[in-house]
Amino acid sequence: MVVCIEQPACAHVFGTAPCTATGEACYQTRATCKDAANYLQNAGSVLRLYYGVEGAGRPADELYIMPFLISASTSPAKINLSGADKNANPLGVIGRATIRFRDAPHTDRVVDPYVATRSYDAMAQGTHWSKWNARNRYGKVGAIVRIYQGYAGQLLADMVQRVYICEALDFNGGPTVTMKCADMMVKASDRSAMAPLLSPGHLHAAIDAVQTTIEVAAAVIADYPATGTLRINREAMTYSAVVTNANGRLDFTVTARGSDGTTSDAHSAEDQVQECLRFSATPVDQAIEDLFTDYTTVDAAYLDTVNWAVERATYLSSYSLTGLITKPTPVRELLGEICEQAQLFVWWDERSRLFKLKAVRAITSPPRVITEGAHILAGSFSLKEKHKARVSRVWMYYGQKDTTDSVK
Repeated sequence: MVVCIEQPACAHVFGTAPCTATGEACYQTRATCKDAANYLQNAGSVLRLYYGVEGAGRPADELYIMPFLISASTSPAKINLSGADKNANPLGVIGRATIRFRDAPHTDRVVDPYVATRSYDAMAQGTHWSKWNARNRYGKVGAIVRIYQGYAGQLLADMVQRVYICEALDFNGGPTVTMKCADMMVKASDRSAMAPLLSPGHLHAAIDAVQTTIEVAAAVIADYPATGTLRINREAMTYSAVVTNANGRLDFTVTARGSDGTTSDAHSAEDQVQECLRFSATPVDQAIEDLFTDYTTVDAAYLDTVNWAVERATYLSSYSLTGLITKPTPVRELLGEICEQAQLFVWWDERSRLFKLKAVRAITSPPRVITEGAHILAGSFSLKEKHKARVSRVWMYYGQKDTTDSVK
């Protein structure tokens, strides 16, 4: 077993333009940066640190592996089929990993890019994890963690690989350190992942119920799309253009007051002007992709969109989504609504390292036969009846009258 931590690292070289820092070199991390204005961390600027069990076999790759790993245990994700369990996350139970390391002095090889320039002996300057924890105060939470399982002499690329996100590092100065991780679904389940985004603008002056040009303060042109729908209090209104006026505020050209089942009304200065998110006959896979890419921090490379499109064309072609979301709403709730209404489910496949999508449908190949004699241990089988999960009546909500009110 090998664990790789992708530590966020600055893309610049200390003291070399555009970095203007001087003196003792940093450790290429945000917490130790001496020129924060020029700190740059992007997808390509990561430091990959590899950890293995002391005395265990090595992969075929030429890697520097630190012998600090003790163990790594994982618990798989659980699917909430079509978001049917209202007491659980609509996206299911997130997969977790707990990784234990031992702590000891270390030479800082690989970990410190400027180790050759230091005036001190790294082995006499604390332990590996005490130094790493201090240098990565801002970078460890959210770092990508990969767990590889395979055979000695095997390439890492050929091993079973699982990808997680670091949520916490429990370090108390003792001989062991515990890292707690979650799978990628945590990014879609994060309470900060909201759609649409909270808009910063507010009315510069009061408007009446028929005015079709509104002036918005405390915002810039990039805060709103070129055309769209706004919400002010309980009224939705569409607009066809937005420009920056001579006073540096935004002027919206409104095309319809009281749109989408709402009522035109007068509004006061300082009332919030919120951008809305509209779906118009959008295929389910496209709507889900838009929510992931535009409103979460999930990398698009993790979305299995090619197979999503195949699944939609084969089983979900009759579903198209139309609706207006007038206030910031957790992405997980919106995804849960889509899963329920279109009868599909989305999950993180830890082995393929992709978000998968499948319709609730008949199986297309015979399942593996599990027999009592060959597969089930005596005394290990139990049956639990969940009467509350049985469908006895179905309520259908459609044609929402007022898009600013509850969907119920």
